[in-house]
Amino acid sequence: MTDFGLFIVRPPQGVATVAAIHPSRADDARVTLKKLRSGGFMIKALSKASVPSTEPEGARLQLQGLVNGMFEQAPYRPAVSLVW
Repeated sequence: MTDFGLFIVRPPQGVATVAAIHPSRADDARVTLKKLRSGGFMIKALSKASVPSTEPEGARLQLQGLVNGMFEQAPYRPAVSLVW
């Protein structure tokens, strides 16, 4: 199982996506998210998610299913952007 950090990322003008960050990229992603926040992006930590897939595309599909479930009642279901 791989644990991904999930973050909502929304640009000043646009729609939100969910960034799913692989543990091996956590330090780089933290710096990038901080820069995006100072650039006007809204960044919110969502949760951690564990998926059994060890391949990027399989993990992205599984994470998209989890996010769709989290936002089941919402009018908009954000896409998942995978940082592997």
